[in-house]
Amino acid sequence: MSAHELQAHIDTISAEIEAQKEVLSHLERRRGAVQRQLNAIKDPVARLPLEISSEIFLQCLPSEFQVGETSSYVAPMLLLEVCNAWADIAISTPGLWAAFRIVRAYDAKRMGIWFRRARTCALTVFVRECIWCPDVALVLKEHSGQLKHLEIEEGDCELNHLVASGPFPSLETLKIVGLPHEYRGGPPERFSLLELLEILRLAPNLVECSFCATLIYCHSEITEILTLPALRSVKFTPGWLHHPDPHNAAYILRYLSLPNLHTMSLSSKDLSLGAFSLFLQRSAPPLQTLYLRGSSWDLSPQPNRPLELAQYLPSLIYLDLHDASANELNSALAELSPTLQTLKVHMTFVVEGFSFHTLRAALSSRPQLAHFKLLAPFGSQVLEDLEGFRRLEANGMEIYIGTVMNNLLKPSSTSLM
Repeated sequence: MSAHELQAHIDTISAEIEAQKEVLSHLERRRGAVQRQLNAIKDPVARLPLEISSEIFLQCLPSEFQVGETSSYVAPMLLLEVCNAWADIAISTPGLWAAFRIVRAYDAKRMGIWFRRARTCALTVFVRECIWCPDVALVLKEHSGQLKHLEIEEGDCELNHLVASGPFPSLETLKIVGLPHEYRGGPPERFSLLELLEILRLAPNLVECSFCATLIYCHSEITEILTLPALRSVKFTPGWLHHPDPHNAAYILRYLSLPNLHTMSLSSKDLSLGAFSLFLQRSAPPLQTLYLRGSSWDLSPQPNRPLELAQYLPSLIYLDLHDASANELNSALAELSPTLQTLKVHMTFVVEGFSFHTLRAALSSRPQLAHFKLLAPFGSQVLEDLEGFRRLEANGMEIYIGTVMNNLLKPSSTSLM
């Protein structure tokens, strides 16, 4: 055969090979489809009532860190790939689609699909780096009435798109997390105080609000006080370095009235004592749990200063003082309401002459106090009046005095309170 004829023969064989490959590919697809049908018939999950199989699928949701993750290796996306029956169950389980994490601007389309599958479920949204493009805002506005939990990570952004997505009548928890510039290596991230106040106004049923390493800016005068009667918990958590009032998020307390606040966490470096006292005076909240960090929380009366913290805490049950001094410990025991049941104090240093006798006497005057914990670098110091403290324990008061690893009342014990 000539070279031309041989080449033509090779081309014919190659064409037949390609045709057979297509046939093989078609058969493999048919086999996969039939296998999925067989899986659906043999699968015990598919034979369960939808209520039970849906509950099993809900237990497959990832940890809190990955909730709302849309990657193919986590539920619910992974459940769609097992078989047709599992895909049907997953799509018919609204709770699987009730949380979404926005990490890219083009996630808006996928978020719309998820929330349509969630039907009437309460929704949770995590936003990273404030990706509030118009498409994301549009989808969120469509479902704003269902939004129950919202978390925004890493600021340095305008929140006007979020404001435009409101109102949020069902929003119960709001968490805003900034990333300190000491970590990023760039300028500090800031949120607009006006926009934060507007978001709070658009969420009249907000129950819990927290700010972590959050800085703010305000270029306009604010004259109105926003009252949020549903808000019961507010927490301000600092970053690695503090930024003083008015840059810290706690500055927002100057413009809020929270008449039903039950739980609060705050640092003296976040807000001045006077501003905090004015907030308590204005709100008159029934605070029951209070976490205070810093060494400027003097609870006792002082000359020429009528605003004292203790008088605005008549219903306090739990108090945690961090970085406290001996004076603050003494004033807490002397001035706070008799409703106090738990007092935890973390002292960064112990002054010379610290009196355990005075402490024991102060505790004895508060028989309603059920839990007392004092953590301080006592070193090799010996607890004086040991029998007096043990009598308090025998009367029902749980006491821990010492370091993290050693309770002076019970040497070699480890902190469990």
